[in-house]
Order: sequence, then structure tokens, then C-alpha cells
Amino acid sequence: ANYANTVAEAVAAAVTSWVDGDVLVSILTNAPTELVTAEVSLEPVSLATKAVSGDVIAKKIVQLSDLAFVDAERAVTHNKGILNGIIGAVLATGNDTRAVAASIGAFACASGRYQPLSRWYMDQGHLVGHLQLPLPMGAVGGAIGALPMAQVVRRLGGYQNLAIMQQVIAALG
Repeated sequence: ANYANTVAEAVAAAVTSWVDGDVLVSILTNAPTELVTAEVSLEPVSLATKAVSGDVIAKKIVQLSDLAFVDAERAVTHNKGILNGIIGAVLATGNDTRAVAASIGAFACASGRYQPLSRWYMDQGHLVGHLQLPLPMGAVGGAIGALPMAQVVRRLGGYQNLAIMQQVIAALG
């Protein structure tokens, strides 16, 4: 990001010499441009506890998911749970948690109304969870290269490229 901002500033300086005007800003945006998707399909029996059947738990998960689409307060709690899994992993990889959180927040409001990031539903007897969100991250540069732990996390995760790292982190949501 720092490198991109430096390039943008240099380009802005050149452009202002060609046109009659001033550049207002030369900075990278963290606004979402690409989305990452994660999906899981579970047999309800895998959710069962000693006290509650998996079918009952799956039904409640679907009901809570549906509620999040009509109640913004539920959607906030729904999305906060998703962020619990994502933000720690983003931090561990040396990426900017603030950029990710801001981008996800903007995406949740993209329709003009705050919405949940994921949807849970039943399909052919399976509980299916579908999550789609932006993850503006990098795989090189900045803290990623400067923090030894970020390199360890990358090696342990087996991340061959940024797309794989984003997919794994999305799945944590």
C-alpha cells in the first residue's frame, strides 16, 4: 500500500504539470473491489449435542440467519461473529485489520441497508453456509515482510499465493 501510494503521488505530480488544476488526493483505497467466497455443507447430525438434536440446531441456525436479513441489530451480531474468526488471522498474516474491517463494513452496507455477510439454509437435508466478503490483503511488503511471525504463519498455513490465503481466512468466518 505504501508503494502504491508513493506511485500515485508521483503520477499526481506529473499530471498536475500537464493540466490546469490541483490533485485533491493521491492514495490507495481500501474499498472492496473483489470478493472472496467460502461455503460449507454439513449433515445436521454432526451438530448434535447430548441434549439437542442436530436437526433442531440446524433449524435454529437457519432461523437466526433469516432474522439477520430483516433485523440490522441481528446482522451486526451475526457479522461480528464472522469477524471474530477473520480479524485474528488477518493480524497474524501481517495484514491491516483496520482496512479489512472497514472494507467488510462498507460491503455489508452496499445495498443501502446493513446486511449479514453470510446466509445459512437447508439444501437436500444438509445445512449450508455461504459467506461472501471482501478481504483487501497483501502477500508481500509492509508488515508482511517485516514481521517474522507473519512469515511463520504463511509457511504453516501453506499459503502458496494471496488467493489461497484469502480463501482460508474467509473460511474462518
